Amino acid sequence: MKNKIFNGRAIVIIASTLIILTACSKDNNTREKSYSLTANGTSGVTGQVRITEIQGKKFNLTVDLNKSIKDTLHIVKVYSGRVNSEGDLLIDMGTVKGTGSNLSLSKTQIDSVLINGQNKYFTYDSLVNYNAYVKVLHSAFRPDSVLTKGNIGK
Repeated sequence: MKNKIFNGRAIVIIASTLIILTACSKDNNTREKSYSLTANGTSGVTGQVRITEIQGKKFNLTVDLNKSIKDTLHIVKVYSGRVNSEGDLLIDMGTVKGTGSNLSLSKTQIDSVLINGQNKYFTYDSLVNYNAYVKVLHSAFRPDSVLTKGNIGK
């Protein structure tokens, strides 16, 4: 009887260990792609966009800037198409307050984007295989003034 109880506990311990190791190995296999943002005109603002796959086929989108305009609310948006086209809005990342130096803005747990004005299911793979671009605008008061921009996806 003791051997059966011991064997049962051993099986539970081994199974638990395998589950933990499997969960940890999935974290180590997280996919991420980075894309460069180039300064528009004389703004001098450059940066990087990172798309990171997370659980359940969702993704995080992070925009890192090398500098910003202090106390200005910069607008960050993702559009369909390529950087010099007039694409439709896919993701509105919102605003980020400039610090006068570098800054970062993230939108997390994304699983849909706007396509033709409607929310559509979108995964990490969908975005990295889609023609899109990111624009960082000076502010709501100067929406025609682009600080930095860059293509993402394929």
